[in-house]
Amino acid sequence: MITPIGVSKGFMRPDYIVVANGAGEKVSRPRKVSSEFFTHLACYEERPEIQAVVHAHPPKAVGCALAAFPLTEYLLPEVVFALGGFL
Repeated sequence: MITPIGVSKGFMRPDYIVVANGAGEKVSRPRKVSSEFFTHLACYEERPEIQAVVHAHPPKAVGCALAAFPLTEYLLPEVVFALGGFL
């Protein structure tokens, strides 16, 4: 299950979610999978023990990224976890 391409997350509805198989082929719903879907598939291929990928854009983390403020350089790991990002 993945969000579709071209839909603002603020306007998402449950029926917009696309169900696709491991090859990226749509199984249900009329919309197309987002481009991130193939990055998620690469995670599954690289790490077979992974059962799910959650991809998010927390506003504070996005702001730090746009300001070129490296979260891991100045902040404690638990703050990075709360804002988003990775160590």
